[in-house]
Amino acid sequence: MKMQKIIIYAASLIVMTYLGYQVYILQSERLAIKGEFDEIQGQYGELQSDNERLQGDIEYLSDPHNLEKELRARFNYRSPNEKLIIVVPEEEKGDLE
Repeated sequence: MKMQKIIIYAASLIVMTYLGYQVYILQSERLAIKGEFDEIQGQYGELQSDNERLQGDIEYLSDPHNLEKELRARFNYRSPNEKLIIVVPEEEKGDLE
């Protein structure tokens, strides 16, 4: 009878140790996955704000007047019948001396 109790306690101890180890492994994996999730969630927020900004740009540039304005500003675009005049500011007299 006493030997049977010792065997039951030993088997219980082995099972509890094994289960504790499995819980430890699962907890470690859960923390790693949570870290990855937080990182991906941050990237998602950044991408969502980029998407909103790009949607705004698309909406702005959908208007032909705004598109022409941006082309003129960024690429010195001009119509075939227009002439481009570049105005260079005069240097101040103090700079010459």
